[in-house]
Amino acid sequence: CPSLSLSSSGRSGQTQPHAGTRRSSWWQHNGSWDTVSTLTEDAVDILSKCPHLPDLEEYPWTEGELQEVVRKVSGSEASISLEAVHRLSVLLRRALVRISREAQRLSELHRRCTRQEVQSAVRLVL
Repeated sequence: CPSLSLSSSGRSGQTQPHAGTRRSSWWQHNGSWDTVSTLTEDAVDILSKCPHLPDLEEYPWTEGELQEVVRKVSGSEASISLEAVHRLSVLLRRALVRISREAQRLSELHRRCTRQEVQSAVRLVL
């Protein structure tokens, strides 16, 4: 699966005389490629086929905590499978990485990442 990020595009500025201008324009219009998905496939299948985002080493929840939240939200005593909890955890980790990358991209202009950039990143990703 080809990467959609600028860093792995394989093009150098020397091969195209106006690459800096074109890349800047491309970045302004399509900088959120890794946060927008128009594919209709199952999200887990996409992640296994084309894992663009790195795995988090640490994240602010445990699978037990997720299981408890799902149980409380569903309002029933039905048990959720451990596999479903694990898949939910993986998807939440991916969303967290995507939000952080989007916030980083949004903060490039002023070289600071404020609450507004993080909130905008959350709105764009979710």
